[in-house]
Amino acid sequence: MKTLLFKIKYHWAFLAVFMLLILIGLSIYKDYGISADEATQREIAWKSIDYVLNGNDELLNYQDRDYGVAFEAPLLALEILLFDLDAYHQIYPFRHLMIHLFFLLGVLFMYLTVHLLFKNKWLALVAFLLFVLHPRIYAHSFFNSKDIPFMVMLVITIFFALKSIQEPKKRWFFLFGVASGLLVNMRIAGVIYPVLFGVYCLIENRKNLKPVRLHLLIALVTGMLVLYASWPYLWSNPIEHFMQAIGNMSKFRWENDSNLFFGEFISARHLPWYYLPVWIAITTPLILLALLLLGVFYAVKKRGVYLVLLVGFLLPILLVIVLNSTLYDGWRHFYFLYPLVVLISIGGLILLLEKISSKKAYGLVALGLLSPLYFFIESHPHQQVYFNQLVSKKENHLLTNFERDYWGASFYQGLQKLAEVSKEDTILLTSNIKSGYINTLLFEPNKKPNFKYVSSVDSANYYFTNYRWNLKDYPFQEKMFDISVQNSPIISAWKVK
Repeated sequence: MKTLLFKIKYHWAFLAVFMLLILIGLSIYKDYGISADEATQREIAWKSIDYVLNGNDELLNYQDRDYGVAFEAPLLALEILLFDLDAYHQIYPFRHLMIHLFFLLGVLFMYLTVHLLFKNKWLALVAFLLFVLHPRIYAHSFFNSKDIPFMVMLVITIFFALKSIQEPKKRWFFLFGVASGLLVNMRIAGVIYPVLFGVYCLIENRKNLKPVRLHLLIALVTGMLVLYASWPYLWSNPIEHFMQAIGNMSKFRWENDSNLFFGEFISARHLPWYYLPVWIAITTPLILLALLLLGVFYAVKKRGVYLVLLVGFLLPILLVIVLNSTLYDGWRHFYFLYPLVVLISIGGLILLLEKISSKKAYGLVALGLLSPLYFFIESHPHQQVYFNQLVSKKENHLLTNFERDYWGASFYQGLQKLAEVSKEDTILLTSNIKSGYINTLLFEPNKKPNFKYVSSVDSANYYFTNYRWNLKDYPFQEKMFDISVQNSPIISAWKVK
């Protein structure tokens, strides 16, 4: 009891802010709309569960069968237990809450990881704040069940990897293996990180390999068993299906589409090599970029695990460039790099603390976080379209130059606003992407407003767009409203008739 009270007292600042974050999440999770891929993610989980329980082999021929379901399947199981299957106005807010709570678990492990590395609660608290106060990632932590769980699982994997290195006991390597198996399940690219830490363990213990080999074998076997058990697609042919998933990773099913980048729609298969680095640079708070640059020097200076973290950040970016991988939607599919950005940035803060007083160093960090924090409040619940000061915010500049709310979560706010200004009992609408329909599911059925989604503009009274693949030439006379962020519309609605 005394030990627990001591830990609570020691970590009081983190616990206070963490509890505040939980309360904020509980109060705002219903504010976020449904993203374009959420229904698909649920369907992947449904087909996997159907395969396990009923032997339905539709999964084996399903287009998205190469997605693991370690997060989605338990989430769907909870939905089935708690709600009717068609109670979408309850299911999707519940999903958003669960995704966010899992994100907060990642926040907790980020704090633990930095404290494990540096034995300093204030550095750990800064890392915790840097991790949370990325506007885009915070918004995605409610409606992105693809990239956010994978990012969180990487934080957890890194923690157990570092714990295993610092305290080489079987239980830590076992937990490292469990986390690694779930990590690879959530995204096949996760295999990079257990390999990196495994190689580091072998190099560091090259003079006495026998115990480390046994420990790594425990992690390897555990990871493979967890991966196999949690991914039904592997059950019928584990090696072949795993290799297929790896093959699909770099040449994903997006090559026929394009991305808006500096005012030009460019094929996803022919993007410039700097596409990913630029997206990271223009959508990450500047304080993080500055600390990241300093952190690179720290990692090179200190080497050891810090160099492993740096390699873990740079390697996926280099592989994308070398393999000319298919990229899309900014860098959301590389959000898993963000924990590494934060960890490296803490090294940059340590270098800063060596040059100036702690009061000035922490003050600079706090000052640097004011701008994204202001954006958080001002633009809620559209933090997913954040751009930093490297990009102009002149009127319509972002609209004509970069992807913004490509998943269409903001359709929900558009529908709410339409309900306020429209007098019809039944509102006939259509939109440029399916998110316009999906977000009507958040409104309770048989209650006003009654949204009816139609497939043709000729049958609709209202037309919505998030400007995906079409920036202008909307042939409607009466614009109802825009929802704008940083002086560019992310949702617009017209009256058709």
